[in-house]
Amino acid sequence: MKHWGVPWVLLTGVFVLMVGQVTVADVALGAGVSAGLLAWSGRWLLDGRAPGAVGPRRLWAFGVLVGAVLVDVVRGTWRMGWLMLGPRPAERQGEVEVALGERTDGGARVSALLASMSPGSVLLGIDWERRVMRFHLADASRAEEFRAELERFYRERQRAVFP
Repeated sequence: MKHWGVPWVLLTGVFVLMVGQVTVADVALGAGVSAGLLAWSGRWLLDGRAPGAVGPRRLWAFGVLVGAVLVDVVRGTWRMGWLMLGPRPAERQGEVEVALGERTDGGARVSALLASMSPGSVLLGIDWERRVMRFHLADASRAEEFRAELERFYRERQRAVFP
């Protein structure tokens, strides 16, 4: 419980940002939802280990990560719009495998979650033995670009917060 204080506060902050207003009821609801999410996913997300020291550098990296995720969601929405308006959008969909690389188990789960937040990509599963994530892409013709973006995102944005 000692290690969940900062994630609980950060998740509550993200909830309030999503709602777009700060009222006592919204903060209380966000705190409850955050506590429920941590209770449900804490062992899954953190592998039962402490998340590590949380200092100003890591908090800054978390803020940068949230901003990068928001940009990625907008970019994914834009791409999906163009894909849906194009001819035969369903013909370009498919599965893509992405290597886990140097990600920890928790980092792989966070990568999968963040990549699935952007429209156009959904995690199908993680093969722990082969150390690959399988995604369904609405536009699988850009598989190499997706792999490169996911790796760059991990190295530049995620690794400092969720290795």
